[in-house]
Amino acid sequence: MAADPSLAAGAAPGHTAAPGHAVAPGYAEARSYAVDPEAVQAFRRDGAVCLRGLFSASELEAVAAGIERNIREPSANAKVASRPDDPGFFFQDYCNWQRIPEYRELIFGSSAAAA
Repeated sequence: MAADPSLAAGAAPGHTAAPGHAVAPGYAEARSYAVDPEAVQAFRRDGAVCLRGLFSASELEAVAAGIERNIREPSANAKVASRPDDPGFFFQDYCNWQRIPEYRELIFGSSAAAA
């Protein structure tokens, strides 16, 4: 299958809501995003797929700030599941989209739903 030409490097997605999806109140229309049929097949086969270009650089910066906020201001559900001597840091928290504005913006103001 040929890749969707709108997904070519540097191609800018349009600025329309996904068909059948209303834009959440208070948010600009989300960008559209056409998923390559090969990516759909890979997802069905492998259970995960990388959709390069789905989020803009500014969206990624904003959600990174939201993650930092979440770590600084954890909910009652938060837990650090790594030990001090672990080579990495594993922090888990859930149900935070209502209280972390950067998460809400990514959910309602990005092209994630369209994908």
